[in-house]
Amino acid sequence: MGVSEESDYNYYSLRLLPMAAGILAPICILLSIPPLTGDWMSNSLNDQVIDLTPTQFSQDTTIPWLLRVGLICLFLAHISLLLRFLERHVVWNTWISIVGYFLNTCLTISAIVYFSTRYTIPSDEHFSGEYYSTYASSALSFIICLLLIIDYFRHNRLRGKGSGLSRNQRILVFMFILVTMWSVVGAIVMGTFEGWTFTRGIYFSLVTMTTIGFGDFAPTSAAAQGFNIFFTSIGIIMIGMLIAFIRSVILESFQAAYSARVAKIGALGLDNFYTLTVQTFSRSTKSRQPSTIVNEKVTNIPTIQDQERELKNAQVSQYIRQLNFSAFSLFLFWFLGAAIFCWLEGWDYFTAFYFCFISFTTIGYGDITVKLFASVVVFCVYSLIGLVTMAYFISVATELFSTLIERHSDRIENKHRNKSKLYSKEPSSSSGSKSTDPERDIELLKSLEINTGNEQRDLLLKLLTMTEFYHEEMTHLFKSTQADIADDDREAQLNAHHLEKMKKYENIYTQLINLCNSKLKDDSTSTISEIEEPPSIRLVKTIISESEKNLIHQNSSKIENED
Repeated sequence: MGVSEESDYNYYSLRLLPMAAGILAPICILLSIPPLTGDWMSNSLNDQVIDLTPTQFSQDTTIPWLLRVGLICLFLAHISLLLRFLERHVVWNTWISIVGYFLNTCLTISAIVYFSTRYTIPSDEHFSGEYYSTYASSALSFIICLLLIIDYFRHNRLRGKGSGLSRNQRILVFMFILVTMWSVVGAIVMGTFEGWTFTRGIYFSLVTMTTIGFGDFAPTSAAAQGFNIFFTSIGIIMIGMLIAFIRSVILESFQAAYSARVAKIGALGLDNFYTLTVQTFSRSTKSRQPSTIVNEKVTNIPTIQDQERELKNAQVSQYIRQLNFSAFSLFLFWFLGAAIFCWLEGWDYFTAFYFCFISFTTIGYGDITVKLFASVVVFCVYSLIGLVTMAYFISVATELFSTLIERHSDRIENKHRNKSKLYSKEPSSSSGSKSTDPERDIELLKSLEINTGNEQRDLLLKLLTMTEFYHEEMTHLFKSTQADIADDDREAQLNAHHLEKMKKYENIYTQLINLCNSKLKDDSTSTISEIEEPPSIRLVKTIISESEKNLIHQNSSKIENED
């Protein structure tokens, strides 16, 4: 297997299909239990969940047995899926899950077909919510099976691909399963104490754990109230942890995209990001004249600050896109839910939308609640999905606004820092500067030549030192001129002064290179007097800081000490 093939088999390849299957699996279990606990036919007077009592097929046990075997296959498939997420025999557990979900689908559909052929619906009755739950359960089970099959064949039969979940994604799936299972425990126990159906118990558990608290169902016995204290305390903690891990997974995806962009920029190489004025020196003649300097103008001169700014802008743009998508998903979720409850409960659309808003913002006044069984089932599934949607929107909005506030704070801090540097500058005499600046250029050249003699190695060392110094100054110049301070006149003057200073450094650098060329051509050339002095540089009428005055002398002293 070649290197390119091995790179394709990343063991921790993260994928969306396994996580979607892991989240849908507990919902499928919730939808598979009501058909075993309620009647499949009801009349218009017995269609509310409050009036339903658990009944079984007393005369024909074929349907209950088909559903029970299907539920067992569903549990086995779910356990195998959990083992796959734990990286335990990924391929084998994947196939066990696929077979289990497929068998559950076949057995549930068989129960539906058997019921349709053996039972006749009276004119005054209709199919109940439990009956339609079988359709939802079989459809969801088939979707999970299909997701696992697609993931299996799309990714080289999972060779070297792992479970498809990161650590945070794995914990998120486990927390979603725990929340679902805890709701089942609450439904069973509260149903035992209060005589509720399983569906009503699930409804009560989810309304309680999400702190919506409609108040339409409440425990009445002391035993139920005591258990509710214990159940609610743990349930609220689980919901909080679920929301926290939803946020962690979202941030992880953002960080992965950010890291990928950083790696992409890094892979382009320095030549694509650092381009300066290229100087080529002609050595075709043996003349002692300064070498010909050819300036090649290069466009696009991004610096490290450009890269950082580009990455930050890309990160903010990604947050904005995710915020737009999450806001769209949230409002679509509300509007679509309002249409569903408007159709099921017979409400007007505004009332249904108001119910969705009050419910999924966890306000829960209790003035409007669902009554019909179908509405209760839809609300139970809808609340779990709504929890994820709301957490997604809040997480993205929080990260976006915190990033914007941080960027604004950094910008203000940098502006104040630049102003403090500007105000700390002391004006200097223009006459003194006019006489000393050219002399300082020559002094730097002389200091670079001291104790050099005819030794080419020492002179080249000086050249390398000056090259490093020149590179640092140019980097500082680009960072300063590209700062976001264009609106400040004082800062603009400071940038102009930096540019003028760099012209001086360039002349010094040119003279040093000419000196090196002269020494390489003729070892007898060792005095600075034979080198043409740099041209006079026009002084700018700006404030020059004391630190900038001493910068060249400090660099010269440092070079002498090293020698």
